[in-house]
Amino acid sequence: MISEMMERRQHERQPVSCPVEITIDGDMTIPGEMCDLSLGGMFVRCDPQPAEGMMCRIEVMLSDAGDRLNVWMEAKVARSTDVGVGFQVTTIYQECLDELRDLLLFGASGAEEELTAPSIWEHVA
Repeated sequence: MISEMMERRQHERQPVSCPVEITIDGDMTIPGEMCDLSLGGMFVRCDPQPAEGMMCRIEVMLSDAGDRLNVWMEAKVARSTDVGVGFQVTTIYQECLDELRDLLLFGASGAEEELTAPSIWEHVA
C-alpha cells in the first residue's frame, strides 16, 4: 500500500516541522504540526482528523528571523492515518507562493523550476 502511494506521488517530499491550523467549514479550527511538504501536498499530525475527501483551509505558520510569516492554502484530505492526515493542495494564494517556494528550496534541489511550471499548481489564485 505504501509503495503504491509513493509511486503516485509526483513530487519529492521534504521534511518540514512547523505549526499549522486546519479550518473546516469556516468555523472549526484544528491545530496540527506539519511533518513533510511537497509541491502537491503535505502530511500533518493532528487530532481530531478531518475525514477523507473533506476540503479544508490550512494556515502554515512559518518564522523568518523571528518574524511570523503565514501561508494559506486550500487542500483536500487525500488520506487519513492513525497519526495524521495527508493533504492534496488544490489552491495556494499568490502572495503565499514565494514563502512556500523558499520553504521547499531549503534542501530541495530543482524545486524552483518545478514550482514555476504551470501544471504544478493548477488553481493558483
